[in-house]
Amino acid sequence: MLADLTPDMLHRFTMRLAERPPFPIDRFPDADAWLEYRHNLRQRVQEVLGFHLYQSCELAARTTGVLERDDYCIEKVLFYSQPDVPVTANLYLPNALAAPAPAILHPHGHWGFGKAAEPVQKRCIWLARHGFVSLAPDGWGFGERAATGHRYEQALALTGASIAGLETWDNQRALDYLCTRPEVDPSRLGVTGCSGGGLQTTLLVATDDRLAAAAAVCFPVTWHSLFSTDVSHCLCNFIPNIYRYADVPELLATFAPNPLLHVTARRDRSFPPGGARECFARASAYWQLLGCAENARYLEVDDEHGYSQPMREAMYGWFLHHLAGVGDGGAVDEGEITPEPEASRRLWCLPDGLPEGTTTASALNRRFALAITRPQMSSEVLRRVIREGILGGFPAAPAPVVTAGEEGRVVTDGAATRIVYLSEPGIAVPALLLEPGAGGHVGSAALYLSPSHKEQALTDPVVTELMRRGWTVLAPDLRGRGETHWPADESRGSDEYTSFSRLQLLGRPLFACRVWDAMQSLKLLRSRPGVSQGHVAVVSDGVAGLEALYLAALDEEVAAVAIWGALVSYVPDEPGVFSTEIPFSTFLPGILALADLPQVAALVAPRPLLLAGGVNSLNRPALGAQDRYRTTKEVYESLGAGERFELYQADQNARDDLLAGWLVRWLPAGRA
Repeated sequence: MLADLTPDMLHRFTMRLAERPPFPIDRFPDADAWLEYRHNLRQRVQEVLGFHLYQSCELAARTTGVLERDDYCIEKVLFYSQPDVPVTANLYLPNALAAPAPAILHPHGHWGFGKAAEPVQKRCIWLARHGFVSLAPDGWGFGERAATGHRYEQALALTGASIAGLETWDNQRALDYLCTRPEVDPSRLGVTGCSGGGLQTTLLVATDDRLAAAAAVCFPVTWHSLFSTDVSHCLCNFIPNIYRYADVPELLATFAPNPLLHVTARRDRSFPPGGARECFARASAYWQLLGCAENARYLEVDDEHGYSQPMREAMYGWFLHHLAGVGDGGAVDEGEITPEPEASRRLWCLPDGLPEGTTTASALNRRFALAITRPQMSSEVLRRVIREGILGGFPAAPAPVVTAGEEGRVVTDGAATRIVYLSEPGIAVPALLLEPGAGGHVGSAALYLSPSHKEQALTDPVVTELMRRGWTVLAPDLRGRGETHWPADESRGSDEYTSFSRLQLLGRPLFACRVWDAMQSLKLLRSRPGVSQGHVAVVSDGVAGLEALYLAALDEEVAAVAIWGALVSYVPDEPGVFSTEIPFSTFLPGILALADLPQVAALVAPRPLLLAGGVNSLNRPALGAQDRYRTTKEVYESLGAGERFELYQADQNARDDLLAGWLVRWLPAGRA
């Protein structure tokens, strides 16, 4: 067995990809060079967060109630960040303000009570008692907005959206709201949050120029160090494609020269202190480059993950100094604070629930998908943009060579041999090579893509029929499947979660990696003795069907394709949700901005393509799919190949005959 073929192969692969920062500071000879790049980087961050999708609207803000306290009050506030997206929030106001005051935004972490979480209340109360306005909103899927979605919104990536993007947009609109308040000085805005709130703080300082100071707590680490933990982090931490442009230190660096406090916990298992130290060392170099090193401060507290009292006290002193001109920036005693019980509804803005018509993240994403206007481009350009932009490009790896194998064993109508080859450095692909028996080769061959493991080929009647007819079949375990499955991927309702989330962030989606493995497998199959170059097809089953479709769309040497049970469209049916049976890797970041699956299918023309037994977003038979694929059929007909594209909605009993019959029909024999 190859050294690469170990249970942690995917872990080592993602760690290697994250080792090198997107760019080193020494590429900037002076402050002007960095500031010019910084402007472009902030725009890129907004793009990967999906800002181009989100629709601004009137805030329509209103106060639904007020809780009076001795020296401050709490307004229960409702405003809209997008049409049909209400945000519930608590506004803490000092009593008897003599002039507009500094204001702090408080995004919370993964805390079920949202704005009512005790650490949020305590810091808002202290700040209100010391002359600060504070706004604490409920995030997507928390507090009063619990039903709007958060943890399982992987399909947002299809349009270019993400929960992190939606949260950052909400936070920008929260700043918009603060700026409408006469009690607030808009030139003295700050933000602080912990954990998921620290992520939101990091993204907000990287996208909004209105902030004058920030305190990011128990989040900022390098993503490489985040990968080193055994903690299964929420998907919101893995912003699609962001590592193509920046690691966390560079996101923080875009805030320079403004004052930034970076706080971490020495016993934090989720966000390792070693990664925090490296993150600050890299980020603070940009404050030094701009001549204001004193405006970046790192604090490590002997504590566990959370926004503890010593951390809050450090934040108070930081904001007092930089936004109120009081003190030297050192920690300030919190004293005794008694918040409302977290489970109490006294802080709720809408005790009877969110307004009628409130949208969920899934429904909002369907709205985005239906509203997208795709650019017109040639097949050649679309292939290139999908390959380089959506899939992140393919490695410059040599053609695969078998590096390990086992003696073949006899199977029906032939022999099966287990082989192993590299698709790129560090990635081993185990496969079954199935070769015909006494009847001999006819020259035709098929790459068989299974959604689970290569051994499925041994019992699949389609493979049996092809071998009976003299075909050679190669059945690989694409990355993360079969022998290459990574146990740590079993998380959050998925069997590929960890590798999917990491690779999505790194800009090389797991789906793209599997398409590359399949491409390399095809090269190996074409090199086999007895296989005719122009007679190599692809056959797939279930969720591997999309990998087969993209393989054929991008590799024009694929002679024919037969797919069963694949998703027919990325645009979800009502109410906008996807079945949990559809794997996370299906959701390619940003693909709907360029093409839906019918347009990808059209790239296969004029080669034979069979799509049978297709399913919709709910993993049910895709009734009406013919309408979606009308343009695909038109492309085939325009090339004089109308009969080479078929879309069947058949039951499982018809599968075997359809798939084998289609391939044999178009590739009856590779040589005489």
